[in-house]
Amino acid sequence: MASEQTGRVAKPNDVLSLDCVCVCVCIEGVALPPPRPAIVPPACIVPSQAGSFSGNMSGRVADLSAKQADSLTQFRNRIADVLPELPAQHDHYLLRWLRARSFNVAKAEVMIRKHADFRRTMKVDGIISDWTPPEVIARYVSGGMCGHDKEGSPLWYDVVGPLDPKGLLMSASKQDFVRTKIRNMEMLQRECQKQSRKLGVNVESVTLIYDCEGLGFKHMWKPAIETYGEILTMFEDNYPEGLKRVFLIKAPKVFPVAYNLIKNFLCEETRRKLVVLGSNWQEVLRTHVDAEQLPAAYGGTRTDPDGDPRCRTMVSVRDGDNDDDEDDNDNDDLQINYGGTVPRSYYIQNSIEVQYDTIVTVSRGATLQLEYDVSDACSLLRWQFASDGADIGFGVYRRPPRGGGQKTAAMLQVVPTQRYNAHLVPEDNVITCPEAGMSTASCGPSASATRWRCFLRRRDDAAARQRFPTGPDGRATFGHQASARQRSSCHGECTLLGTHLTSVHNWST
Repeated sequence: MASEQTGRVAKPNDVLSLDCVCVCVCIEGVALPPPRPAIVPPACIVPSQAGSFSGNMSGRVADLSAKQADSLTQFRNRIADVLPELPAQHDHYLLRWLRARSFNVAKAEVMIRKHADFRRTMKVDGIISDWTPPEVIARYVSGGMCGHDKEGSPLWYDVVGPLDPKGLLMSASKQDFVRTKIRNMEMLQRECQKQSRKLGVNVESVTLIYDCEGLGFKHMWKPAIETYGEILTMFEDNYPEGLKRVFLIKAPKVFPVAYNLIKNFLCEETRRKLVVLGSNWQEVLRTHVDAEQLPAAYGGTRTDPDGDPRCRTMVSVRDGDNDDDEDDNDNDDLQINYGGTVPRSYYIQNSIEVQYDTIVTVSRGATLQLEYDVSDACSLLRWQFASDGADIGFGVYRRPPRGGGQKTAAMLQVVPTQRYNAHLVPEDNVITCPEAGMSTASCGPSASATRWRCFLRRRDDAAARQRFPTGPDGRATFGHQASARQRSSCHGECTLLGTHLTSVHNWST
């Protein structure tokens, strides 16, 4: 294959930027057209550090043009009201958002304000300490953090082959996968901060090693691709410039097919950071990572204390360092998890039996709205639903006290509308309503679904009492995070299950 940039023939051991790879793959006798090659910088240049802004300035601290410096000042002033809510307020952090929008201040402001909303909605600030992924995700989602590259950036490994996408999505909700990825990214960002303090330089991005060995058509299952695309979009929108480079190793012949399925979720700048390595991938990795930081299974000398070359047992991401900073003493024990096939005992549809009384069919483009009058503040609003054949969108809204339209756009958002893979895993969740008022649940099918069936049912008081047991004070308690404000006492459970909406309020035993 000839390189358009050099005019020479590429050799097997060459390091190629992904967008330069032009491959034709034949599947079951059907030839897939090769992707169009894009003009990209040579792979040896780290794109995140290449001068891609005006005047060949990098857009980083101490390397700003006069116009870029002025944009930074404007940006800081315009977001002064949300700045305290962000995880950092220094110039290094703000410049990441400006670079992501080519120093367009207005676009960067929109982006960072959406991120502030995202952090509040997803409770990101407490996601490491207050939330734990389900057991099936912790045990069977492959990947992990281990070591640092030569510039001090954390190394994250994604190991694709052992991953069982169907088993995982039959055993946990898509929202749990998204939360897990947010949690991982927050841990990586925290590690960058620790490295910055330790090395005395700004460390803000991660090097990803993507092990493609074993990649196959099971990984291209449509619900898995949709979930992965949603996660990639979340990264692009909320962690700009958080990725330094991605090394793809052991790529099989089917890799271009998989890449074509997900590339549209990646911005152009991220695509430029993807580098496919040839058969000399271990040698290339060692030019970026010291041997003692690289697992022996990936060409280095690092092993676990028990001698495991794949670093599968628990290791400290701080390598035993004990810094004076209190945060640095809070070491996180991580590992490279190699996943595996999920046992069917984890499948949620196999482990629960729900009898639904009603089935509602919603056509493509239509929306089902269910209303419930929450008469008392601090009432509990619970929903359960399942769907047939496709994922669905679901959100909860509150009508303003002075009236409002029937459309959700005119209501106050309580739970943002998201896509739920309820055709694989029934959804069951709950919120506390801080105010009385009319609540509306809005549901709708995916764009590709011709129709969507929502399963409705009612629960009796005995089932409700089992779900919401009483505490020592004789009052109903709601979940392990229940507080005194989340408890209420009086009579009866009123249930509307369609998007199985349940309001538990004034309930005494």
